[in-house]
Amino acid sequence: MTDEEFEEIYANNKILGNFEMQKEISSNITRPIKQKDINWYTPKIPVKNQGRCGACWAFAATGLLEYDYFIKKKEIVSLSEQELLDCVPIKYNYGCKGGIPYYALEFVKDSGINYEKDYPYEKRQRKCQIRLKKAPKLVQNVQMTPIGETAIYETLFYSPVIVAVYANSKVWKSYKKGFITATECGRNRPNHAILILGVVREGGQRLWYARNSYGETWGLNGHLKLAMNENACQIGDTHGFYVTV
Repeated sequence: MTDEEFEEIYANNKILGNFEMQKEISSNITRPIKQKDINWYTPKIPVKNQGRCGACWAFAATGLLEYDYFIKKKEIVSLSEQELLDCVPIKYNYGCKGGIPYYALEFVKDSGINYEKDYPYEKRQRKCQIRLKKAPKLVQNVQMTPIGETAIYETLFYSPVIVAVYANSKVWKSYKKGFITATECGRNRPNHAILILGVVREGGQRLWYARNSYGETWGLNGHLKLAMNENACQIGDTHGFYVTV
């Protein structure tokens, strides 16, 4: 697969415009007190696969909500990415060509969301379907972090965080082990949404630990590690998202 094909399918540049639009949204973050490193990861929540559809924005949103519900209730839910693809207003939703995670979360806040089993993923955008079996209320408010890695780190003590990264580098496509550095990733516009779950250490170095949406055969069972404090893959270039539940 060429770089152009990979970016068209898995890492669409519309995500950058989406995250830049966050400047119009007021931030109401309450900064937690810095503590020791934290990692919300659990193997109980499986990594999903967006397939040949640039729906990372929808998968990042459902991943955040699934983790938040597990943190709060200790219960596993699987939510419908397809409903977000179909039903988030077209102004903020390019379907398989990108979307705005903030407005996916706002949609869930206002309209709720179905379980995946009731509105299954089809890897394409369709007409919005009416479903009645909604999940429990999952969002009170959608929040935006300040720009930068420090804000991501501080927010992690409250919740996992959706961020944008540049994902069209060779190391990203072939990633299987270890961690990705800023040098390996290169410097380019963020074009892919992932979910930061926590911070881990490897060889004395602190690393971001994140969930991707390429399935469990990619990376570390669907997850990845990124070097901290060097803006690896431009992780610190845009605001991040989380919700209050």
